[in-house]
Amino acid sequence: VCVAQAGLAVLSILGEVETAEEWLEEVNTAFPEFFHYKGSVLGNKSPNFDEQGAFYESVNYTNYGLGEYLLFRLALSNMSNDFSQTDNPLLENAAEFFIQSFYPTEDSFLTVNFGDGDIHSGAVEAVKMLLANHYEKPELRWYLQCAKPEFNAFDLIYYDQIWNGASNPPSPTNTSASYEEIGWAIMRSSWEKDATLLAIKSGFTWNHAHADAGSFLLCHQGQPMIIDSGNCSYGRPEYQGYYCQSQAHNVILFNGQGQNREDISRGVKEPGQLYHLIDHSGLRYIYADATGPMSHYFSRNFRHFIWVEGVILIFDDLRAHEEGTLQWLLHFDGQANKESNGDYRISNDKSQVVIRSLFPRQVKVSNEEGLADHDPDRKMSYYSFATPTPTREAKFVTAIMPVCQGTKHSLPEVEPIEGDNMIGVRVIHAGKQTDIYLNLRADGRVMHRNSINRLGGWETDAYLLAVTRQLGCKDEDVDTIERCFMAHGSYIRRNEKVLFTSLTKVTTAFSWNTDDVLELSLQGQPSIRAEVYTPYPTSQVNLNGCSSVCNYSSQTRRVKVNCLSQKSISRRPG
Repeated sequence: VCVAQAGLAVLSILGEVETAEEWLEEVNTAFPEFFHYKGSVLGNKSPNFDEQGAFYESVNYTNYGLGEYLLFRLALSNMSNDFSQTDNPLLENAAEFFIQSFYPTEDSFLTVNFGDGDIHSGAVEAVKMLLANHYEKPELRWYLQCAKPEFNAFDLIYYDQIWNGASNPPSPTNTSASYEEIGWAIMRSSWEKDATLLAIKSGFTWNHAHADAGSFLLCHQGQPMIIDSGNCSYGRPEYQGYYCQSQAHNVILFNGQGQNREDISRGVKEPGQLYHLIDHSGLRYIYADATGPMSHYFSRNFRHFIWVEGVILIFDDLRAHEEGTLQWLLHFDGQANKESNGDYRISNDKSQVVIRSLFPRQVKVSNEEGLADHDPDRKMSYYSFATPTPTREAKFVTAIMPVCQGTKHSLPEVEPIEGDNMIGVRVIHAGKQTDIYLNLRADGRVMHRNSINRLGGWETDAYLLAVTRQLGCKDEDVDTIERCFMAHGSYIRRNEKVLFTSLTKVTTAFSWNTDDVLELSLQGQPSIRAEVYTPYPTSQVNLNGCSSVCNYSSQTRRVKVNCLSQKSISRRPG
């Protein structure tokens, strides 16, 4: 912002001050250092931008910074041909970040507001500037048409670039995005107005990025339902005293305490991480590791989000250094009521969300008091779900069910399941049954082949397993499976049929159809060799969105797959 505004000042005196061209060259060549800044270990500073275009300090500050830079860039292109401007791929990616963090409603829009963002303020200024600078993307015009910003003189001057062009909503297959370098992920049911959006953050803490590793928010039917507490004027003591701290977010606490309270001013040494986004045939998954910022309390602070058949399941895997109360927080907008079956129903206008605690079987639920977004003088209620007695370990499993008004199936059937060293959830909805298993032998308590377990008849070493089939199909019939998901596992077997096998543990989802195509999502190590069972002769595999001819064996009825990542790995795979 400062350098861009200095550049505008230099442009205003170009030709009048002898050294102005030298100053302009200095300004123009300085920006790549900002865009490609990769952080500081000594200074506890985050990279500015994820390589996918997300800026870690919030959508608000991305809009602010890029808006000023793009204004300078536009002015420079209008005034001088003597200074070359190279295309910056990050700007193309930043356009996609604005789109992914945008939630259109029938009345207006909302924005993912982690950190010092504003849920009602998007990136209209930067979006207009991108179009004026000839970053042509029809989805940006769709963004503006949904946001309905006020028309001003800038729109008139650059009308052709901003408004007079193609306008298309994003692709219906592009409903999830992960920004792993800064720790944001966004998923949605569709791009229709008033759809359902889930956003997760497990990244850096400092300055405008709050102490919120592992937090999440949910918008549904045009309303904010599970919320970030937001912020207030920076001069108010509540800003750093409450809004920036863990207690203001939907995170895990130990004995009521969260991240080190100095993280916001000095930076967090070990930021949170996100791993392995999967969006496959109606199943979405991501894994948040919030252990680093809470390592003074926890050796395991993992959150696994699985969104399937209209239910968002959260598997919290916690282990503390000593006994204490383990709890997770739920901040909401609107009214909340406890129902006779123990569920909690959140209502905001016509939108409703049901919260069901599945594990532990007994939790202590209390009503806490926080502060309203941008209004520290107004109190807001929120919930705490805690272990009833002190413990070192807990597995919280929670179902979040957005209520779809006016549909035949308003709520899926959701029930807990248990077995030998296993807990899980059965979801029945729209004629389908999905069983999700958490293998307790694979949570770090044992090593190597001892993590092998039988989960509902499936033999596997996987940490998480989810199997979907039509309701009423026999469990023993492998060929009736419609979709299979596995997190951190190397094989799945049933009745001597190997459904999946690889040398290394991977996170995968796969499904098949009668058109001889295997749909496969596969993440893990940079190099993966795997075999996947198919009930039909298969000639093609769509691997992570790329189609290729496959190596199918009619004898084993399996497809051999080689997956070599072109992306260098700078940290441990999750």
